[in-house]
Amino acid sequence: ETFFEFFTFENYNWVFANIPILKYVTNSLQMCLIVIVAQSITACLAAYAFAFFKFKGKDTLFQIILIAMMVPGEVCTICNFLTVRDMGLVNSMLGLTIVSLTSCNFIFMMRQSYLSLPGEMREATMMDGCGEIRYMLQFAVPLSIPTIASLSITTFISVFNSYLWPLLVSRSPEHYTVQIGMALLVDHETPTYGRQLAGAVLCMIIPIIFFINHDSGTYLCRH
Repeated sequence: ETFFEFFTFENYNWVFANIPILKYVTNSLQMCLIVIVAQSITACLAAYAFAFFKFKGKDTLFQIILIAMMVPGEVCTICNFLTVRDMGLVNSMLGLTIVSLTSCNFIFMMRQSYLSLPGEMREATMMDGCGEIRYMLQFAVPLSIPTIASLSITTFISVFNSYLWPLLVSRSPEHYTVQIGMALLVDHETPTYGRQLAGAVLCMIIPIIFFINHDSGTYLCRH
């Protein structure tokens, strides 16, 4: 007897036949895309201001960001949910993503990346007539792509695997994410470990592919 004699796709077929897994995966990917793009834009802009601009209250604002990094997200879950509910965003993609449109960790890491750039380069470009926006878009951001890629992969994994917030905000199956969909495979009366493991494998495939592509892209950027 060999391993392949017991190999079967029966559990995978059952998952695809009874759970709209593709719809749930699509919802999760849309959620990840919106969050990553929003966090990248807000972090690149905010970090540039903290790194190069001088304005009143700069140190205080940055200290607030550092403090916010130490606060677990679960502490604000109930407050965030009540706010989202009062705004009428329950059971919507905006409701799923609005609490993650910016990231203190992303801002902090991008600021450190900007500060690591040679100061002489910025001075030279400014003397040649380059403005702040142009310098940021043509020099600072491109040189920080490895940092953005690394933060994007951690954000992707965190958002793709999130369960509690989508469970609170999603009220109908068409807005379920993949993690909620996989929870539907759990049958407390009759254990279905084969189906649960098949669902777990399906959940793992996309993050693994994303991580491999990110790792290859980061290697190319550095070499």
